[in-house]
Amino acid sequence: MKSFALLLLSLLLATPLRADTTLVIVADNTLRAALPELTQIWADKQPDMNVELQFTNAETMQKQIVDNKGGDVLIFANADDLKEATKRGYILASEQKQIARNDLIVYGRKALLPDEELEWFDLVAREWETLALGDPSRTASGRAAQAALKKHDLEARVKGKETRLCGNEAAALDCARRAEVEAVFVLNTDLGKTVIDGFVAYPINRADYPGIFYIAAPTKNTKAPSAARSYIQSLAAPESLPIWTKYGFNRPDAGTVQLR
Repeated sequence: MKSFALLLLSLLLATPLRADTTLVIVADNTLRAALPELTQIWADKQPDMNVELQFTNAETMQKQIVDNKGGDVLIFANADDLKEATKRGYILASEQKQIARNDLIVYGRKALLPDEELEWFDLVAREWETLALGDPSRTASGRAAQAALKKHDLEARVKGKETRLCGNEAAALDCARRAEVEAVFVLNTDLGKTVIDGFVAYPINRADYPGIFYIAAPTKNTKAPSAARSYIQSLAAPESLPIWTKYGFNRPDAGTVQLR
């Protein structure tokens, strides 16, 4: 089995030395679990192509776009970031492709009084005094959570002293594990192996926040355009769907949320 270099970057994204036979893929942090397996399948069929995977947050990806540095393929989790890259001419609108979808979930303590009609926003307003979510400037889940809270006139909670803004979803979940918060906004893909005593998952209506679609596109200046297109087609192929769903992602056109 052919191997590829996996670079895990959290804050600063360095541009590696590369040859034309290396495909550099820069992806949102939330793809860390699924993308290596999907990439390996493609890489095994490319005997003359090396692959580097780089993971980063939305804030750093935006900085990279502004600096016009690195990468052959960008994979976004936020439409605003995609629009910015397109506006700057870093990627081409005609080459963009949706490859997967994620969903926003509230993972919080059970309601004190059983009531099937209680929604997550009722609990935010009445019971959950402490919250955690990803920093909206860095995470797609944080931006989605901010929009969902605003939809229900709860946006003030984002800036409240009882709400923790974390660098990523894992850090937000850690706050819940340490019993520092009563609820946390995360993605469906974060719940695979997460079990916190007394916590349950509350789905959020997709109409309450901008869709979390993963969109891949070759960069305008890639030196391996054919490989970049082939890689993106592989991610979007029907054969890749079982791997996406294994990690909690949905098809871009999926109409319902399948909780993990």
